[in-house]
Order: sequence, then C-alpha cells, then structure tokens
Amino acid sequence: MPLSGARPATGQRPWGPVVRLPLGAVRPTTLLLGLTIGYGVVINAYLLDLGSQRQQLLGYAPFMAVYDTILAVSSYRLARRMETRHGRRIWYGLTVVGLLYACGDVTQFIAIATHDDPAYFATHPWHQWFIQAGILLLLLLMLAHPFSDTRQGRTRTWLDALIVLCGVSVIAWCVTIPGTESDSLSQAAVLQGLSSTGTLAAGTFMGIRLLLSDHPPATRLAILAGASSGVVEAVGENLTVASLQGDWLNLSLACRLTATYLMVLVPVIQLIQLGRDPQLLRRYRQRPVTILPYLSMLAIFVLLFALLPGRLGALATSALAGLVLVSVLVVARQLIALRDNAALLDQLDHSLLALRGHEQRLSSLLRHSSDIILTFDRRGRLSYVSPAVQRVLGTTPEELAKRPWFRWLQPADLARVRSDVRRLLAAPGTSATYQVRVWHAGGGWRWLECICTNLLDDPVVDGIVCNAREVTAAMELQNELRHQASHDPLTRLANRTLFTERLENALQAAHDTGQPVSVLLIDLNDFKQVNDTLGHLAGDAVLTAVADRLRSCVRVGDTAARLGGDEFAVVLPDTGELVAGQLAGQFLDRLTDPVDVEGQPVRASAAIGVATGSAETAMGLLRIADEAMYQAKSAGVAIRAAQAAPR
Repeated sequence: MPLSGARPATGQRPWGPVVRLPLGAVRPTTLLLGLTIGYGVVINAYLLDLGSQRQQLLGYAPFMAVYDTILAVSSYRLARRMETRHGRRIWYGLTVVGLLYACGDVTQFIAIATHDDPAYFATHPWHQWFIQAGILLLLLLMLAHPFSDTRQGRTRTWLDALIVLCGVSVIAWCVTIPGTESDSLSQAAVLQGLSSTGTLAAGTFMGIRLLLSDHPPATRLAILAGASSGVVEAVGENLTVASLQGDWLNLSLACRLTATYLMVLVPVIQLIQLGRDPQLLRRYRQRPVTILPYLSMLAIFVLLFALLPGRLGALATSALAGLVLVSVLVVARQLIALRDNAALLDQLDHSLLALRGHEQRLSSLLRHSSDIILTFDRRGRLSYVSPAVQRVLGTTPEELAKRPWFRWLQPADLARVRSDVRRLLAAPGTSATYQVRVWHAGGGWRWLECICTNLLDDPVVDGIVCNAREVTAAMELQNELRHQASHDPLTRLANRTLFTERLENALQAAHDTGQPVSVLLIDLNDFKQVNDTLGHLAGDAVLTAVADRLRSCVRVGDTAARLGGDEFAVVLPDTGELVAGQLAGQFLDRLTDPVDVEGQPVRASAAIGVATGSAETAMGLLRIADEAMYQAKSAGVAIRAAQAAPR
C-alpha cells in the first residue's frame, strides 16, 4: 500500500513526503523533532509541578489543541497519498477525529477560563461529547476496515481481538474501581472508571484490529504508538478524579499530554517510514500465530493471584496455582504446536510458490514453443494440446481436441500412420518417428515430423506423447530436389533413371500377374536441322512442345520420359501390343500440328519403336524397342512393333 501522488521533481522522494502545515512546508523528520522538543519542555514542567492548578489547566488545553490540529493536518496529507480506498478512509477518519479532539480542547479551555472550580475541567459536557464522538468514530472506522480475505481469517481475527479486548477490560475495571469504593465521589469515580475502562478497551481493540488485519493501513510502529496512546489516556482518566481531590493533577495532565503526543506521532511515523520504503505496507502480512490472546489470559491469571490469595485458604490457593500452572503448560504446548504448524504452512507456501513458478515457466515455454506437444489415449482421443497448435495449424487446442487425432491427417497417410501407432501401442516405453500431412485451418496441408512415445504405463501421463514439428518447407525442398534428380529439367518428363526404375517395377509386377508390358521408344526426325537452322532455343521449344503432346497422350500409371537429346520413351504397364500401337498413333496424330517457334511454324515427325513383353529385363525390352525404332526409320514408316521372345 505505497503512497501515490503527483510526479515529483527530480531529486525529490518518489511520493513527496512533505506535510504542508498552515505555516509552511515541514518534512516529517523535522516535524517529529519539533513535536518531541515541544512535548519534552511541557511535560517536564508538569512533572516538576510548576505553577498552580489553574495555571496548569490553562496551559494544558492550548497544548492539546495545537497537537490535535497537527494530528488532523498530518492525517489529511497522508490520506491524499494512500492508494487503497480502505487506507484513505482510515486516515480521512483520523483527520476528523483530530478536529473533534481540537474542538473539545477549545471548549475545555473556555470552561477552565470561565470557572474557578477545577472539577469542571473533568466534567464539562461539550468536551466529553467531542472526545466520545472521536472515540466512536475511531471504533466505526476500525469495524469497517477489512480483517482478512477469507472467512476463516476473519473469524480467527475477530476471536483474537475479542479475547484481548475482554482481558484488557477486566484488568482495567478491576484496577480502577476498588481504589475509589470509599471515595465521597463514588458515583463520579464509577463513571470515571467506566470511561477509563472504555478508553483503554477502545484503544486496545483498535490497535489489535489493525495489527491483525491482512490489509493494515499503517505500519506496525505507528499502530503501536496509537495503542500506547489509548493506554496512557486511560491511566490519565483514572487519575483525574483522585487528582482533583489531592495533589496529583500534574500527573494526570502529564498522562493526557503524553497520550496526545503519542497519537500525533501515528501519521508522522508512517510518513517517515514510507518515505524510506514506499513498499513497506505491501510486504506486511498477517502472522499465522499471535500470542496476544494468550498474554491476555496470563494477565488475568496474574490479576487473579493479586486479588484472591488473601481471601482463600491454603488448599484453594494451591488448587488455583495448579490451575494456572497447568493452563500455562497447555498454552505453551499449543503455542509450540501452532508454531510448528505455521512453519509447515510457510514451507508449504514456499513449495507452492516454487511450483507455481515452475508451472508459469513451463506454460511460457509451451506457449512460445514452435513445436506442438499433444497426448492421446488408446482410442485416439486427445487429452492435451499445447498452444503452439494455433501458430502451426491455425486452430485452437480446444477445436483440435473435439475430434480424434487421425481425423486431421491426409487420407493417403492415414493407413501408414495407423500401422505405426498400432506397433507403438503394443510396446510401452518405445518411440516412433514419422512424417505426416495435417490439415491447416486456413486451407492446405502441412507436413509435420512427429516423435511419439508410449507412456501408457506411466500413471502420471497414461497416454501417447507426441512432439510434432512443422517440416513443410523442408519436405517441399526435399521433394523438389528428388523431382529434379529424377526428371528432365527442360521438359519436366521423367529422366532415364526414373524411366528405368518404373520399367523395372512394371516388369516385376508383370512377372507376378502375367500381364504384358509395352515400351514406346520415340526418336524425332531431322531434329538436328532445327537446331542448325533455327538455333538451340527453337530446338528447346520443339522438345517442350513434343513433351507436352506426349504427356497428353499417356494414361494414369504410364510414365513418359526423355532419355536424352531428341529421344523419348514411354512405359505402358499392363498393356499389349495393340493398345500400345494405338497410343503411338495418337501421339503421331498430335505431332501433325506445327509447333509455333517465335511466329514460325515448325513441323515435327518421329519414328516409334514398340516393344511388348513380360519376361525381359528393363534394358532388354528397351533394346528391342530401339531395334524396332531403327527398323521403322530404315523402312521409312512411323511405327514398327516388336514382340519380345518368351523365355
């Protein structure tokens, strides 16, 4: 609960702890020094009993009025700098209390100045009304101030405060009343005893109320000064009636002056402490164990010993002593247990804070990680998805968890991934790595590299843990490199390496099924003349156009390739000689249309060799097609078919 206010100039304290009195600006330390010097001079005069009773009374009221006014001004300046509503309410209320006390002091001075009877000093009604109104306002402010943030804390604090309040009230009553029983002013003495007891109880309650609060509006030293003021004020009131009948008036007035001095120190001390450490109130917290209720009980036991032994027999006194001893031992044992519990609670708090710190760090790491972490059970239901899925797949973890994980995969990859997951489920503790395409919420597929570990036997996890990293760019680059390694860069058709691989695969399948495999070997006629007359760029344009027309003729599953130069080939799996010849004729028909090369039509023609077989090797079948193609060129025909001899 630091102080707040306007931004100070450079070199000043952050909240400007300057109390602006009507006579100028005074810093809290200077104000404290002045208050202490003034109090020291005046209190010495009363302790030395200087002057007559009337002179002492006439000097007493102005001093009280000045100090109560300083209390009001200091509290007001402090209230304006408090951050919380509860803190401001307390200090604004103390401002009003200071003004009420000052008004009471003025009426008391008028009563003393206009009456010769010193007793009127203690019985003037206006003075009493102002003082009691201030005490009542303080009590209301203490009751309105929040105890604790929890119901248990509020209940515990109320009980502790009431225990101390009852103990102090009993002690004050027992100490005040017996000494005035035979006094001629017994009724006034009883009333004064009640007032003394009420003042002491109110001051004690207010101090305990603030000390035990989770949100103290003042520092502990300031609260201690306020509580001490109430105690000293009660002692002064207790001396008032007797002092008016004897020679103790100076002591009674000295007590009251001391009480006022302690009260005005409350806001000044707080200003000084918060000036040195603005965060002091923020670090205050309620102690888990307070010994104040036990001290109250012990004080009543001491009072009981002081009042009863003269009226009790030896056995009763022994029993009372035993009761007190046993009670003290029980309280000591309980305090030890409470302190042990408090230590355990502190340790638990530290452990929870450390755990919360670990959780926050882990949450931050997961939130900013580029990898997706997810877990799913045996049925494929997602139990956890890290926030990185929003960045990688464009969807929220909640949306992703609505469906089983395999519903997001590319159908072509699903069978392979399910097979991997089945093997993973069968072997706890093992891991599997695979690449899979996953649907992106913005459209399209993203490649993910997943490392999955079977932790079903771990009761903490009880599932499959997957770390998924997007590798779309890497996979696209890999596919591009693979495509470049297996395709002709000019025509984008398969190159000789891929052609041979596809032909071998087709022959292997034909060996299993008994179906024939056909190969078309295509060689362009007079292509060298195109390069020589029109240039190599025109030749490249012709090759690209031929490749496009060849690509438009082949079927799904066929492979068209450029073997080099002006030589092309086609693998036709599960295709006989008749269908192969038809495809060759279709291609030749496409070649009849001229190729436009920079506005000049260029006609292309070709000779095609067709080879069909199922028992040949790839190179053997290609050689047969090559021989058929040269026979076609020699014979001046476009197509020549050859059948591979069975083995």
